[in-house]
Amino acid sequence: MIKVLHKAFDLLESMSANKGMVFTLAQLARMIEEKPTTCANIVKTLCARGYLSRVGRGGYTLGPVAMGLNYEEQADTRLIEMAREPMLALVQKYGASGVLAVLRHGKKKILDDYKSDSALMISRTVRADHELYTTSTGLCLTSRDGKKIPREKEGIIRETYGSTERLLELRGIILEDGYIAISLRPQVFDVAATVVRGDTVVASVAVYLPAVLIGEKEKKELTEELCAIAKSMEERITI
Repeated sequence: MIKVLHKAFDLLESMSANKGMVFTLAQLARMIEEKPTTCANIVKTLCARGYLSRVGRGGYTLGPVAMGLNYEEQADTRLIEMAREPMLALVQKYGASGVLAVLRHGKKKILDDYKSDSALMISRTVRADHELYTTSTGLCLTSRDGKKIPREKEGIIRETYGSTERLLELRGIILEDGYIAISLRPQVFDVAATVVRGDTVVASVAVYLPAVLIGEKEKKELTEELCAIAKSMEERITI
């Protein structure tokens, strides 16, 4: 893979999360963890192609080309709108927390968080590289991914599941059932479902809460209701 291309995409993604802001070259360099001289060459090329625009003497912002590439943003907004009301009702009913997540450029992206009035705080890492392999939403988002598991992730996968074979087994369950109910964190009941269009997982919705607060009957009911939300989203997704 060409490192400079990845750095350019990282830069555009970081700036897209802060539309309208003006950044100095030093700030941009810190964003992608590069030397200012290297970053300057990337920025110069992106400016020439219209992806960035120069502002004043030393500022940069997204250019007209980058601002026009908003298909993913529109799709994400649509997913948020479809999921928010039923997911909020679900977490409120069970005193739980939840998320809506998508796969973006090889990483899990949290689009929306849901909290009930009585939800207990459960610590979790958001957007960490390993989340595709250590969370229920990550398992769902990669359940149809035929790519080989990166060697550098094998250690944390063994730590989480005991073996890479177990992870592949769980992905197989998701392919067959459309969801996974699992306790990847101590004393936490976690269930996630896939939102699929064609052969592609476009999103995953999940609910989690302390295991002591939910019985077996309620676990089944919660799982069925979450899967119904995912199914409803699938039916509403348009091309």
